[in-house]
Amino acid sequence: MSFILLDGCSVKSYNFIIQNKKATKKMDRKLFYRFAEYWDAIRKKNFERSYKMELPYIQYVYDISYYKKALQNIQVKKIEVYKVEYKDPVYIITIKLGNSWQKDKWIEIDGEYYHILKDPILFPKM
Repeated sequence: MSFILLDGCSVKSYNFIIQNKKATKKMDRKLFYRFAEYWDAIRKKNFERSYKMELPYIQYVYDISYYKKALQNIQVKKIEVYKVEYKDPVYIITIKLGNSWQKDKWIEIDGEYYHILKDPILFPKM
């Protein structure tokens, strides 16, 4: 199952399942679009695009080649969205990727949402 996201004149289709439609109402449109774009880029292995959506410190600490290598084996066929929480200043989106559960975190900086990549070295308890 997929959903279609309408954005102005463009129409984009993503392979996501929204298990809890009420949860996604907690996301503003800009975050919802950014989330969809990010995971679509990961699914298509367009790591140049997803890299630009990571927090700026990731782009400072890791170059694109390291980022690509770290994510090259990820397989995303569908994403199931179950829950969206806001814990100031972070949005936490509970998703299911394949058989594993994940808390996908996003933060808004200067009007733009960035993905918070879990970094076990810099932030081991995140």
